[in-house]
Parts: sequence; C-alpha cells; structure tokens
Amino acid sequence: MAFEGYLIKVGANKIPMKYISARSYKTIPNRQQDMDSYRDADGILRRNILPHKVTTIEFSTPYIRLADKIALQAIIPSRTKQTITYWNDETNTYTTGDFYIPDVEYSIYRVDGNDILYMPITYKFIEY
Repeated sequence: MAFEGYLIKVGANKIPMKYISARSYKTIPNRQQDMDSYRDADGILRRNILPHKVTTIEFSTPYIRLADKIALQAIIPSRTKQTITYWNDETNTYTTGDFYIPDVEYSIYRVDGNDILYMPITYKFIEY
C-alpha cells in the first residue's frame, strides 16, 4: 500500500499534520519481545523471541490553542484501548494494531482573555 499522506489514524479519524510538530513524530515499529531469554553457562544469549511484535508511536503538537486541543481530543477520544493505523517505516506500508495511550500532560503557556495557548502536548501510543 502506498503512502496516503497521513502518519496516524485513530479508528477512522486521521490526525491532521497541523497537529504534529515538525520533527517530533517518531516510531519504533515491530519491536521484538522476549520471554524467558537467558545467558547460558558460556555467556551466549539464548533469546526466545515471541511472534507478536509491538510498535511505539510518539509525537508532540506545536503550541496549540484551546479549540485545536479540543478538536484533537475528539480524534483521540480516550486513553482506553484504541485501534490505530500508522505508517510503518520498517515495512513501508500502513499497519493496524491495538494501542493504549499513557497519561497525557497539559502545560499552559499563557491565557489570552477567553482562550488558552498550550505548550506542545506529547502523545504516546503503545501497542498491546
């Protein structure tokens, strides 16, 4: 599948590139998982690599106003289990998986009358 102009989609909702700060988007695709790996008596690592691979995705927003933060929160509706489709740089295809979102920290840069300007907000998605 060719690149279709987006990096990450939560459910059916693509995250617009205006919410992803330049150079902040990073992934660790298809990370291998070990179970009960060990070093033998000769010091040789004996790995037991599991068949399921996991991906981690992280990005930060630019400085963002309240309305845009609310719009982004509508795309990423909760931190419960989410189906994510993302551009996998290892396979050069879109891949879909189930992810959770750790706690998100919000820092206010300033309040402008009835509006808030937030410092960059970092989102992380970790595959189950």
